[in-house]
Order: sequence, then structure tokens, then C-alpha cells
Amino acid sequence: MKKDEHIINGAILSLEHSFGFLNNVIDKNAHFISEDTLVFPSGRHLATMDLVSRRMDFIKREDSNYTSSITTMQVGLSRKKELVVAIGEKSFGGTPRCSIYIPSRLRWFRLEHD
Repeated sequence: MKKDEHIINGAILSLEHSFGFLNNVIDKNAHFISEDTLVFPSGRHLATMDLVSRRMDFIKREDSNYTSSITTMQVGLSRKKELVVAIGEKSFGGTPRCSIYIPSRLRWFRLEHD
């Protein structure tokens, strides 16, 4: 095993490439959303990686304004026991907001700060 590789849930993970750049580091930025699928931020978007087929997809955000950067991300369960992915966003010249993605519904919810 190489120095930059980690074993998570029996899979060996190592960074090969991801296009997108942030000035600040997001700790613990890759989470499993199924037994073999990871979700992680890539620039201003969320990406998923199927570890079996090695296919990477991007989760389309419902708003057409992609001017906000992802500054934090957390995966958890809702009250209805649905898996949710929450991201904190910092918009350029706007207000901070939180967006919540529910993979089972393929739906985004956005919380704006006044």
C-alpha cells in the first residue's frame, strides 16, 4: 500500500485526479452513499464514483447559478431515515447557503440565509 492510500470499508482509496480547485481544504470530504459509491466535492459540483465500475458521475444541481463554492460537506440520515448529503456554500458577493441533496429522490433542497 502506498503512502497516500487508505483502506475504507475494505476498498483501497488513493487520489488519482479530480478537476476543481479550492483555496481551503475540506476535511473528510469523501463519503459512502451506498456500499460501493462515494460522493465527494469537485470544484463547484458534487461527484460520485462507483468503485466497482470505476464510473464517475456529477450530481446536477437544480439552480442554474453555479457561482458558489462548496466549503463544507456532511452525509447523514434524515428523520425519515433517508440518506442526505448536505453542503455549505459560499457565494461570491451573495449570502451563504446550505443545500441538501437526497440521493433516493434525486432532489435538491436549498436553505438561504437572510
